[in-house]
Amino acid sequence: MMLTTSIFGLLVLASWCHSFDEEDETREIAKARVESCPGCKLYSLPEVNSFIFEDVPLYINVETEFISGAPPELVFLNANGEELERINLEKYSRKECNQLLRERGFMRPAKIVKAIVESCPRSKLSRLEELRDFIDDDVIIYNNVEVKFLDEVSSPELVLINEDGDEEDRVNLESLTREQCNDWLTDNGITLKMQEYYYEDVWRQSKEEL
Repeated sequence: MMLTTSIFGLLVLASWCHSFDEEDETREIAKARVESCPGCKLYSLPEVNSFIFEDVPLYINVETEFISGAPPELVFLNANGEELERINLEKYSRKECNQLLRERGFMRPAKIVKAIVESCPRSKLSRLEELRDFIDDDVIIYNNVEVKFLDEVSSPELVLINEDGDEEDRVNLESLTREQCNDWLTDNGITLKMQEYYYEDVWRQSKEEL
């Protein structure tokens, strides 16, 4: 009799735990959806517009649904697709819209927006001819790339900075060729300046001659 009672108790406990787990899952945010008109109201909300068209596609488990006449809203859903929370975005800045997603666990790759070459003083670059040419002649043709000559630096490094101002990556340049240094910038999304004296096709040609 006691054995039967114990088994029954275990079954009840297991059932209760299973129900609790299911209930917990229904309350947990699993995905998000941005609902908005494709234009209309967005024309007067440039920051929300940028968030929807430029930032949202970068997030995992976040999609956009365009509904004619709908205000821009961020909808949070559970794993079953049931709505848990809805936020009107009209009063939010682009940064705040992104923060709403991040606070609820949604992630996206950070965009590289800047690069810094941390170099030893010029006098120590004489033994690194290709690197010296990269620093003196190539860096200037890129957007948002600067060079810092630091006495405490023994080996030049290239540092990538993301849109949050954090260091995203760092590479030692001493073992790289001039071409590899340039490739490392372009492969990470650093763009060339579109100035009349630096046509992109001319740069490509010079790169082939390296």
